[in-house]
Amino acid sequence: ACNSSKQQQQQLRQKYQGTELFEKIATKAIQDKELARSNRCPQCWHDRTLRCICPLIPPLKRTTLLLPTIQVLILMHYKEYLSAGDDAKLLLRILPPNQNSKLFVFGREGDWELFENECAIDPVHTLTLWPSSDGALTIQEYLNRLPDESPWKQQQQERAKMTAAATNRSEPEESSPASSSSSLPVLRVIVLDGVYTHARNMFKTMKKRLLVRQPPHIALHPDTLSVYHRAQKTYAMAQSTS
Repeated sequence: ACNSSKQQQQQLRQKYQGTELFEKIATKAIQDKELARSNRCPQCWHDRTLRCICPLIPPLKRTTLLLPTIQVLILMHYKEYLSAGDDAKLLLRILPPNQNSKLFVFGREGDWELFENECAIDPVHTLTLWPSSDGALTIQEYLNRLPDESPWKQQQQERAKMTAAATNRSEPEESSPASSSSSLPVLRVIVLDGVYTHARNMFKTMKKRLLVRQPPHIALHPDTLSVYHRAQKTYAMAQSTS
C-alpha cells in the first residue's frame, strides 16, 4: 500500500506542479483516510462504537452570550483531518454548524475557494487568531482600528463610557441597548489548525493567496493559566528558558 501511494504521488508530480500538485496529493490523502477510517464517528473522529466522546460534549445553545454574532472559520491542515487527537474538531461539535462554525480543509480541492468566499463576505469584521510577534494586534487594538461606523467599535466605545461613568459614581455598570449582541454584524474568527509548521505555512499562504482584504491577526493575552495540559507544558518550558 505504501509503495502504491508513492507511485501515485510520483504520477501526480509528473502531471501537476505548485498549488495544483499540493491539492491533488492532499485530496488523495484525504480520500484514503476516509476509506481507511470508515469506522470513525463523523463528529469526534473516534471509533463510533468503542470511543465516541460526543455525549460528553453537548453543543452550546444559540442563547449563549455572543453566539449569534460570532462565527469560527477553521482552516485545518489536511494532515489533521480525521485525526482523533485533533482539537479544533471539538469546536465543530460545541458550536452550531454553519451558523457558528465552518470547516475548510487546507489542501482539499475546492475548499480554498469556499474559504476565500467566506472571508470576502465582510472583510472588515474578519480576523485571524495568530500569535505572531510580527504585527499581531491585541483585541483592543483591533477594535480601535475598526471604522467609526462599525457597530463593534461603537459598542466598545459605549461600554467604555458606561464603565467610566459607573466608576465615577461608584455604582455597578448597567446594560444598555448598545451592548446587545443582536445588533452586531457577524464577526468571523479564523482559526488555523495544525502543528506549528503547518499552521505557519497556512498563515503565509493566506497572505499570498487571499484576493480579498488580508484579515488582521490577533494575539490573545490571557491573564490566567490555561487548564489545557499542552498549553501548561508549553508555558512552563517558556518560563524555564526565559
